[in-house]
This record gives sequence, C-alpha cells and structure tokens, in this order.
Amino acid sequence: MSKTRTKDEALKAVRSKAKTVSRFMNSPIGAKVIKMLEMEFPVDFGKDPHDTYRKLGNREPIEYLKQLQRIGETEDQDETT
Repeated sequence: MSKTRTKDEALKAVRSKAKTVSRFMNSPIGAKVIKMLEMEFPVDFGKDPHDTYRKLGNREPIEYLKQLQRIGETEDQDETT
C-alpha cells in the first residue's frame, strides 16, 4: 500500500529525481539517449486523430524527462548561489 506524502515530501522526491535526471541528461550519453528517443518518437500528425494522439502520448515520457531536467538544473543553480 502506498503512503500518502505531504507536500514537502513530494517536493523533496521530485527534486531528488530531477537532480538525477539533470545530471544524466547533461552528460554526453544522456544527450544521445534523448536524441535517440526523439528520433524514435517524432512529433508529427498521424493518419487519423487516434494515431495522432497515440504519437503524442509516446512523447510524454520524453517531455517528462525534459521537465525534470529543467527542475534539476534550477535546483543546481539555487545550490550554487
């Protein structure tokens, strides 16, 4: 059974994930992985609305990683100032 988190606990968990993802994505191999995923799941229209939404859904993990990367970079900047 999952434990209900407080807002502070949830923010701490997101920040921790974000720092890890940011460090990975800013490495040479991380950049290659994202480029590879973007090529595998390009943003384009499908042959019908259902196909278009499926393709957009395939991109969600990539966008999630990019969001975590931005959060992690912001956290890293806050720690250095």
